Amino acid sequence: TFATCVAQGGREAVVKRGVVVVALLAAPLFADDVYLRGGGQITGAIVGQTADSVTVDVGGGTLTVRMASVVRIEKSMSPLQEYRARAAVIAEGDAEAWRELARWATSGALGTLASDAWSKVVAAVPDDPEANQALGRVQLDGRWVTEEESYRARGFVEFEGEWMTPSAW
Repeated sequence: TFATCVAQGGREAVVKRGVVVVALLAAPLFADDVYLRGGGQITGAIVGQTADSVTVDVGGGTLTVRMASVVRIEKSMSPLQEYRARAAVIAEGDAEAWRELARWATSGALGTLASDAWSKVVAAVPDDPEANQALGRVQLDGRWVTEEESYRARGFVEFEGEWMTPSAW
């Protein structure tokens, strides 16, 4: 908490904690690693590199490091970059390729991207059970609908975040 940070070192502790939080939130989006002399490491997306320096986007800004301080650089593709690269080569109506990408995105905790891929499967094959279920849809009278549509069609109303029949009031 803020009070704990103040008790443990004032404003500097709050700032350091904020930097750690930003780094932790940004880390999964990036995949390039810059290893420094003395054992340090910067993880982010390399946005510039010359013979003298390397600039890394770490999510909360950029860091530029002199190449004299760099031991090695390991470049790789982030999950987001990989998703975009894979999606770019899939035809709009290729349900099986979109299904494979959706499963991959789901396993990699890329929820929004997985939903986008599942939506492409449904666009190609509207009655696909796996894709519809992944999108949170349920069957009602032989057709796939959202959970909300299902409740409303069966006479339920939403009251204070809960679905109930009007007679339950």
